[in-house]
Amino acid sequence: MAYKQSRFNFTFEAENSKFIYNTLYLGLAELDDDVYQALSTKDYKSIKSDILSDLINQKFLVEEDLDELKAYEYFNSRIRYGSGARVLAITLIPTYYCNLACPYCLQGQTKESGGISIDGVNRITNFAQNTIEKSKKTGVPITHLRANLFGGEPLLNKRAVIQYCENMSNIGEQLGCKTRFMITTNLTLLDAELLEIFKKVNMNFQVTIDGLKKDHDQLRITKSGSGTYDLIINNLKKLCDHGFKKNITIRINLNKSTFDTAEDIIKELKDFSDDIYFGYLENFSGFNDSCGGCFDNCISDRAEKTEILNAIRRKYENNVPEEFGKLSPCAFNAENKFFIDNNFRVYKCELAINKPEISVGIIDDNSEFIPNSKFYEQITHSPLNFSKCRNCKLLPLCAGGCSARAYINSNSKDGNLCRTYCMCTETSLNIYLKNYVKRLLNK
Repeated sequence: MAYKQSRFNFTFEAENSKFIYNTLYLGLAELDDDVYQALSTKDYKSIKSDILSDLINQKFLVEEDLDELKAYEYFNSRIRYGSGARVLAITLIPTYYCNLACPYCLQGQTKESGGISIDGVNRITNFAQNTIEKSKKTGVPITHLRANLFGGEPLLNKRAVIQYCENMSNIGEQLGCKTRFMITTNLTLLDAELLEIFKKVNMNFQVTIDGLKKDHDQLRITKSGSGTYDLIINNLKKLCDHGFKKNITIRINLNKSTFDTAEDIIKELKDFSDDIYFGYLENFSGFNDSCGGCFDNCISDRAEKTEILNAIRRKYENNVPEEFGKLSPCAFNAENKFFIDNNFRVYKCELAINKPEISVGIIDDNSEFIPNSKFYEQITHSPLNFSKCRNCKLLPLCAGGCSARAYINSNSKDGNLCRTYCMCTETSLNIYLKNYVKRLLNK
């Protein structure tokens, strides 16, 4: 049988040796000089049979007639309409209003003050129940339920949050779905009643800290300009006292002036969570472009910074996933992933919310999802639609990047999400792989 090199092979040097990595099949191998030369010249017959067999089994060499773009398309479709379809993820935005005035907020400083009613919550949770029941009549029944809360600040609509938690918990129990709850909150409004409902549903928390107290209190501020660091830390202590430490994820936002304080921040926060990660403050035109200190969109420079930050995370025994590897389809392509706001508008991504021109439909009075044309555009969005993605060996790592970010950065309101946003370069992949190999060899 005739073979060719996979179009997704990536060769690099690390620790005075040559390596090959495949971005689609995820194989990684060290190459001696003879094999490296044979691959470079396509002289596969000169490779020893046992090594040649390994190269074929790891798919560094593939059949001559294999269309690997079809293989990638199959990978995406299998997840989207197979295992991924067994998960129903509904994120409720009970209000767009927020009690803080962070200058970098992606939703801007002007936010609606309204909130969803209890009847509105029931409409959305009835939609969840109907969707699960219908799925059991198909070949792909929903077995997992993700009940999420987002905002604005969701806890400003406390009654809706409690109702949503109770309803979704009951639905999961009645219909035999494994249910997981998650709230993204600024954690300034925690009280005893909320703690009780959170314990009942085993809530998971996503909380953001903007650096050490002196830096945080300049950015994560109330509308009157007061800092919130002490309040959030006290509420993190309360959560830990109630057994939630393993349920807390802390994002530490960094800007150019706070990057060098990263380790000091982890030292202060490590007792509150086993899952701490870093995020970069970015500018988005028309939303937060007046906020100073944000990072530029230089992927390679960011890769070097990420390796520094990940080394700090490992030092404090955080679970740090590698910064490379095949990406599953994003929320735009997930059949049963919905972000639903207090106006019953439906979106496919948290970055898309509160932008009505890219809403994909509504939940009607009968708790039915009524899709519009944007739904079909977004659910079928694929990096294979773009020639620069089809011809890129990093396609499986990037998947065309984030269409929502591309849309926001375009400063457009035309509703066109047919855009790409590169999230990886060969330079950045080289940085990640070199550090990965170094860690492997030094274990």
